[in-house]
Amino acid sequence: MKTIRIIQIVFSLTGAALLCLALYLGLDTQRFIDSAIATEGTVIDLLPVESSDGSTTYRPEVAYIDGGGATRTFQSSSSSNPPSHNVGEHITVLYGPEHSGAPRIKSFLHLWMGTTIVGCLGALFFSIGGGMTLYRLRQQRLAERLRAQGQTVEAHIQSVEHNEAVSVNGRHPFVVLYQWQ
Repeated sequence: MKTIRIIQIVFSLTGAALLCLALYLGLDTQRFIDSAIATEGTVIDLLPVESSDGSTTYRPEVAYIDGGGATRTFQSSSSSNPPSHNVGEHITVLYGPEHSGAPRIKSFLHLWMGTTIVGCLGALFFSIGGGMTLYRLRQQRLAERLRAQGQTVEAHIQSVEHNEAVSVNGRHPFVVLYQWQ
């Protein structure tokens, strides 16, 4: 019982922390979008990124001209397979005023995917922990209601049997048969 309570707390706290992180990331992205300057950019290269399992994803390298006329390049922080863009493709780039913050490609993948993944994981963990909490509270309420409204019954033990058809934790439970009138 104690282990389940610990799991319930860990899942609930992990979920809450991930949801807070998703909220922070979402607000940060929205703040960036609100203050960003949009310009046209061109994908100049697809840089391969090797993962630990040996698979390869591709990160676009983008060139754009900022408000001062200077040509700048950056690598996207996101990579994918198949590549999200093709070399030579024209895309919209968002960059911060006076170049505060890294420029980003204006697409759902590059702006919101991290927030979405963290938020979904947070919702999943929090739902599991919360569901366990609600189940425990419901069981407690049912037991309290039974104690308050239930009727005490005197019963006589008829027999005690070893049930070998069922195994719980590698052991066979006993079945106690009662009779009451």
